[in-house]
Amino acid sequence: MPGTNYETVIGMAEIVPNVNIGRHTHPGPESGYMLEGDMTLLVEGQPPLALKTGESYKIPPGAVHDAKTGDKARS
Repeated sequence: MPGTNYETVIGMAEIVPNVNIGRHTHPGPESGYMLEGDMTLLVEGQPPLALKTGESYKIPPGAVHDAKTGDKARS
């Protein structure tokens, strides 16, 4: 990302239904887009965010977060 010490990494995660991915952090910002399925994003200090196909999200650098996938998970 120009003007920062961060680099952009683009990845794709396929996550099985009905699991928690586990609490973790990233040194830089995270953003994502739901290609298919649904999940609830759990960012410490924020209310749960329900996401479904076609919706996106952003997580601030260093924020502790987790996600719980729904019955039809894929992100």
